[in-house]
Amino acid sequence: MGAAEADEGVGVNARSDPRSTGMGQRIVSAMAAKLDASVERDPDHAGTRIVLRFRCSKVPPGKPASAN
Repeated sequence: MGAAEADEGVGVNARSDPRSTGMGQRIVSAMAAKLDASVERDPDHAGTRIVLRFRCSKVPPGKPASAN
């Protein structure tokens, strides 16, 4: 399962913008790690497109999913 967020802005290019700290990307990556997900940037997108991919896990019938 996944989710994507995209825009048609200038794209992600922190090297050319010295004001960028990358804090937002670090926060998203940390949150994704807690959810056992991956964060990928789509290099072919004209602006910025970030894709979160969540690992699917099957919960046996009658057992509630754990709330980690």
